[in-house]
Amino acid sequence: ELVRQSNLFAIRIHELEDTLIEKISSAGEDILGNRSLIESLEEMKATSKVLGEQAALAKEAEVEVNAVREEYRKVARRGSLLYFLIVSLHKIQYMYQFSLSSFLAVFIRALDSVSAKDAVKERVEALTSATTLAVYSFVWRGLFERHKLIFAAQLCFAIMESQGELDTRQFQLFLRGSTEPRLAVASPAPWLKTSAWAMILELSETPGFAKLPGDIDTGAKRFK
Repeated sequence: ELVRQSNLFAIRIHELEDTLIEKISSAGEDILGNRSLIESLEEMKATSKVLGEQAALAKEAEVEVNAVREEYRKVARRGSLLYFLIVSLHKIQYMYQFSLSSFLAVFIRALDSVSAKDAVKERVEALTSATTLAVYSFVWRGLFERHKLIFAAQLCFAIMESQGELDTRQFQLFLRGSTEPRLAVASPAPWLKTSAWAMILELSETPGFAKLPGDIDTGAKRFK
């Protein structure tokens, strides 16, 4: 509505300017003596001033609305993430079909369930959590038991990636295992397979796990 009003104001001001130019060009040489033209000019000047003020107010309101909308963008991003995740579940089982209307019904109901918060940041967090839990529970009830953990993992990884918390190398190691033949050395513990030890060695090259091989080597019994 604000955008529409701003456009209408701009169009009206442009029309007044065109009308003014047309009247001046057809007024002849005695412009100052043309009373009708002078009156029209005064009227257009007043109208243009009012329209300009209204356009400025509409522009200020638009800036405020855009600022508030930007604060709630996190909720919109989470909604997009959830929807495109659940519509891709048919790749796991063709019967998993979720319509946009059903998703919106669950999503909007979750939005309405959140009570008002004084701080916008707190409300955004509450809305994000509520919508995520509502959609997760809705989808969870319709999945086979063997697919529920897959969906939960997909949702977790998607959220972590959207927040920049997913280490790509660790994630690929988790999915595919070790791809480094040079790390396929004998395991220091008889209960630990060589393939598992290779994964541990590769994992140690990522932040936070540098000491893991040494800890297993010196205290294998603690990890059994």
